[in-house]
Amino acid sequence: MTGTSFSAGPSMAGYLWQVGLALIEGLRTPELKKIEIETDDDVVLRRAGGELYAAVQAKHSLDPGSLTTSSPELWKTLRVWSEDAKKPSTQRAKTLVLLTTHSVAANSTLKALQEGVKKSVPEFSALRKDLDTIAKNAGNKELVSSYQAWMSLSESRKDELLQRAVVRDAQLPLNEMKAQLDAMLVDRGIRKTRVVAFRDELLGWFSGLVAERIGKNGIAILKDELNDRYADLVDHFTPFDLPDTAGSLQHPALEEELAANPTYVRQLKLIDAREPIVTEAVHSHHRATKQRDDWMEMELVSALKLIQFDRDLTNKWKQARAFALQTGGQHVQVGLAILQECMKYRGAGLGSNVYTHVSCGSYHMLADVPQLGWHPSYATLLQEQSQANSKQNPKPTANVGANKTTAKVGAKTNAAKVSAKTKATKKKQQTKTAARTKTAPKSAGGKK
Repeated sequence: MTGTSFSAGPSMAGYLWQVGLALIEGLRTPELKKIEIETDDDVVLRRAGGELYAAVQAKHSLDPGSLTTSSPELWKTLRVWSEDAKKPSTQRAKTLVLLTTHSVAANSTLKALQEGVKKSVPEFSALRKDLDTIAKNAGNKELVSSYQAWMSLSESRKDELLQRAVVRDAQLPLNEMKAQLDAMLVDRGIRKTRVVAFRDELLGWFSGLVAERIGKNGIAILKDELNDRYADLVDHFTPFDLPDTAGSLQHPALEEELAANPTYVRQLKLIDAREPIVTEAVHSHHRATKQRDDWMEMELVSALKLIQFDRDLTNKWKQARAFALQTGGQHVQVGLAILQECMKYRGAGLGSNVYTHVSCGSYHMLADVPQLGWHPSYATLLQEQSQANSKQNPKPTANVGANKTTAKVGAKTNAAKVSAKTKATKKKQQTKTAARTKTAPKSAGGKK
C-alpha cells in the first residue's frame, strides 16, 4: 500500500531507526549498565543501581523539515516529559533527550535546548513563555492532551524539566544511519576494510535480540551483553599478530624425549624420517606446546580458537593425504609427501600470521594423540606396536612425553595449575579449565 495514507513505511522506518539509535547510544554512553526500548521511553539508558541516566524520545521522518515550538513531535515529547517531571526526584531521568531528523528552526526559542548550546536562564524563560502561549491557545486539537500535560506543571517544574532537556536535531535518517554507525566503529579501531561486515554482524545481532525479547513490558539488553558480542566480533574481524614467546626454544631434554619414543616420534619413524627431521619435530612440538600455553595464560587466545585452528590443520592434512594417496608410490614416500605438505601449511584462525613453530608443532601434537598420521597405514601400525609392547611389558610405565602432549591438544593445557591459584583467581581459572576440558573427548578420539 505504498503511497497511500495507510502505508506502514514511516512507522516501520521509525522503529528500525529507534533500534539503531539504541545500539549507537549503547556504544557511546559511558558507565552504562542497561539499554531499554519501549519501557519508560522510546529508548532508556540506565547506569548502576537502575539509575535512569537518559530517557530518549526518537522522532524519525522520511521527509526533511523544521522543528519549532509548535511542532507536533515536540509536543508529543513534552507530554511524556511532563509525566517524568511529576515523579519523585530519585526516579526522574537525569537527562531528557529528543532525537529528531528535523532541524530546529533558525529563529526558534527552541534553540536553547540544542545540544552543545550553553544553557541560559533568559533563553529558558523565553522558551517556557513561548510554550505556555502555544498551550493556552491550543491551536492543534490533536495535541490537547499534550497542552494539558504541560500546563499541569508548575513554573518551577517546567524550568526544572527544561534544564534537563536536550534536543539533538538534524540526526541522520534511517537510510544514512549505517554510515553513522560505520564512522563510530572506525573511530573505535575497526579497520575500514572490515567495517561494513562488522557493522552488519553487530546490528543483525542487536536487532535479532530486540525481536527475540519484544513484549508488553518493553525490551532490556545489558551493556555487558553488548560488550561481549562486540569483543567477539573484534576477535573475528580484526585479527592481530600474536606475540612470539617460544619460537627459539630448544627441548630441554632432547635425548630423554627421544628415548621415551612418544607417539609423534614413532609416527616419523614409520616413514623413515631422518634424524634432522625427527630432532626438529621434537623442538617444534615443545615450542608449540609452550606457545599455546603462553597465549592461553595471557588470555590472547581462547580454547575455542585453538580447537578451530587444530580442526583447520586436520582438514589440510586430509586434503594432502588424499592427493598423496592418489599419486601413489611406496608408503614411506607417500607419508613423507603428506608430512612435507603439512609442514608448509600455516593454518587459519589465529590472526593474520601464524608462526612456523606453532603450525608445525601443532601437527606433531595432533600426531601424538594420534588424531592424524603420516604413513598411509599409521593407525594399524601404531596399534600393532602397542600390542607388541604390551606383550613385552605387561606393566608398562607411563609415557611422560606422550601423556603431556595428549593433555594439551585441543587447548586443554595447565589444568593442574588450578589448585595452585589463589582464591582471588581460582574462579577465573576454573572457568578456563572447564572450557579446555570440553576438548578432552576430541583429544582422545584417536585411541580406540
